[in-house]
Amino acid sequence: MRPKESVFPFNAMKNELRKKCSDLRAQISNKSFKDEMICKSVLKSEFYRESKEILCFYPIKSEINTCKIISAAFTDNKKLYLPVCLPEKGLMRFYLVNSFDDLKVGKFAIPEPDISSCNFADSFNDAICVVPALAYDYLGFRLGYGGGYYDRFLADFNFPKVGICYEEMLFERLPADNYDVNVDYIITEKRLIKASKEV
Repeated sequence: MRPKESVFPFNAMKNELRKKCSDLRAQISNKSFKDEMICKSVLKSEFYRESKEILCFYPIKSEINTCKIISAAFTDNKKLYLPVCLPEKGLMRFYLVNSFDDLKVGKFAIPEPDISSCNFADSFNDAICVVPALAYDYLGFRLGYGGGYYDRFLADFNFPKVGICYEEMLFERLPADNYDVNVDYIITEKRLIKASKEV
């Protein structure tokens, strides 16, 4: 079932949307249960089962807790990569992580791979990327945090891109620019959605 209409007009400024969506996500009810359901859906999906490599993110604040996905990747003997943002270059790079012990607190107070001991990856094989966002729409476009790191990275990522969000954070349409990269699938606590060319 789709929402009747987006809460926010398509032409609203992204910064205003980010503030509203951030406030909305911070008030999500039954968060732990919904996080569990979302992670379970990712792990039982065909694209997870068939992948050899998982690109994920370590959760902060009100983000969906992806630690179950990260732990499962370790257990399932998949290669697990987490991002490191390089603000001075405007880039995001992924590093191979073998355990939670490989992480340290980075520039944005986000646990990230210790680049002094983790290997940088510039190519992937049979991979999926689990993509964070404040909100998604049915075309697979995301409302991110404004840095553009994921859009720049995903533009050259040729494997399935999987957005995860709460059902409350899924809208008919979000404002999208030419440089915005949409995901292939969206997973909420209730369903898996293949991003559509049409709504």
